[in-house]
Amino acid sequence: MRFSTRVRYGLRGLAELAEKHEKGPVLLKDISRRQKISMKYLDHIFSLLKAKGLIKKEKAKRGGYLLARAPSEISLYDIVVALEGIDIMECLKSGPGCPLMQSCGVRIVWKQFEERFENLLRDFNLQDILREKENLAKTQGVYTYQI
Repeated sequence: MRFSTRVRYGLRGLAELAEKHEKGPVLLKDISRRQKISMKYLDHIFSLLKAKGLIKKEKAKRGGYLLARAPSEISLYDIVVALEGIDIMECLKSGPGCPLMQSCGVRIVWKQFEERFENLLRDFNLQDILREKENLAKTQGVYTYQI
């Protein structure tokens, strides 16, 4: 299974918002520059995230984007579903599928896989990503200074 660029870039953008969660809104152009993501593409991704209620857009003087909830309350599952959905196998969708659907053992295994995968995505959140970033900075001797 492979996540789309939309999910990968969305996670990077959300990680920036999570990092600055208590500091206020973050400008899209700043995220675009730091993450090296096209402004147009990032705007599209953020519009999807906003429509799903994961982020908010502030239109005040400074403006920018904020997480709609605490980083610990936004799971990877929420993000993946908002940006592309989870589509493991065609036969797992509702509606007319494979003619062997009722007797297929492979479908049952794929369904169990999908359920476990979704649960795994629910187990991780933006706070976990921040924690891992901090751990990397400590082990690599990279420090973030804040004034």
